[in-house]
Amino acid sequence: MRQEIIYSDENISLEECYVSDPYKHSLQLSQEAVLFNEYHLSFNVSSEDEMIQYLDSNVLNVDRVVEMYLFKNRDGIYYSLNPKLTQDGNYSMNIYPKTEERMKSGYIITERFFLNALYNFKKKRGYLLRDSISNTSFEDTEEVLSILREYATYYEELGKIEKHDYILEHVIPLIEIYIEALKLSGYSSDVFFDKNFTIDTGMICNLGRAVHLFQGLTSYINEPLTPIHERNYGRHCSTMKQENYGWLLGCDFNQTLLIEKLDFFNTASTEGQVSFRKKIVMDHFNDKIEEKEKYLYPGEVK
Repeated sequence: MRQEIIYSDENISLEECYVSDPYKHSLQLSQEAVLFNEYHLSFNVSSEDEMIQYLDSNVLNVDRVVEMYLFKNRDGIYYSLNPKLTQDGNYSMNIYPKTEERMKSGYIITERFFLNALYNFKKKRGYLLRDSISNTSFEDTEEVLSILREYATYYEELGKIEKHDYILEHVIPLIEIYIEALKLSGYSSDVFFDKNFTIDTGMICNLGRAVHLFQGLTSYINEPLTPIHERNYGRHCSTMKQENYGWLLGCDFNQTLLIEKLDFFNTASTEGQVSFRKKIVMDHFNDKIEEKEKYLYPGEVK
């Protein structure tokens, strides 16, 4: 089954979008979303005329409406569909066309399957996604796993095998281990449904050695590939850029103190985040401190 994203106005143009406030976790963006209709085609369209004929006859049969944004990184433009987390969950993906810098086209699915299953579970009981629930049991966590299996079956029927396989091979096994860890640790099942305890952060960012996992969609380490990554490390407006620098003071070897200036924006870059380092030698430093004062033991208050 093919997925088509169609806009009704052929003259539409997308303006470059960027994160305007990195501290808004709901993603505050510089442009308004452009709405597109999404269709799932159960057959192969052989020509543009055939596509137009299908759309004319199915004008009211839109599978869903998606929000589209245009972003840009060092590799060129890319499109982000439904990047924001809503009370209904998150169903986002990003599409990367070939450019002079980006030698391969492709897409990254950033849909948060576990988070969406939690939403589905809570909605049945009249709760919102961010609501905590009390008086649950671990049988309720098994229901969330069942919802994930239903998602996998749904995507298999749509022909989205990559989502089907990912849920069964990666998401569900991880959640099963998490549930078992909660049981062994003596936690209540309520924490499983608590947004402040159980956090689905989504997919990894392109940091350091993770670059190879993105299959050639970028050749730059630490280059933002998604709006969420852009919010944290982007060059327009990001938490790392806003926080700028920090200072670290710590003990070093051989009677020295270490002072470092850390560039937060380069946290995961090949250059590293230390932009200044100075060691201060203090003769007989250890002799000036009694043995017990050197260490803070567990449970000890100083």
